[in-house]
Amino acid sequence: MKVENKKHRDPFKGVTFSGKPVSKNEYIEAYESYVSRCSSKQILNSDCDIRETAEGVFINGVKQTGVKDLQVKKNSHQLIEVQVDYLATSFSKEKFCYSSRN
Repeated sequence: MKVENKKHRDPFKGVTFSGKPVSKNEYIEAYESYVSRCSSKQILNSDCDIRETAEGVFINGVKQTGVKDLQVKKNSHQLIEVQVDYLATSFSKEKFCYSSRN
């Protein structure tokens, strides 16, 4: 058995991937995509206060109407993930643009 002194933690410890492995070049080229998908980065930039009270569900102090279900769990970064399902009589999607805040 070979013992190695690693300088960095294994970011994939406990994670499995379905399918065949990609080439090392594909793996390296996908690094930026990986960074943009890291949940800790997205969640840490969020400033959202969600409360469930006897009066209902409130997001940033605004009472939500049509809430069908609310699921709460902690993710691997010990941050709280909340999924809210709504019932609605209509839905519309407007065009919008993302602005970069770098």
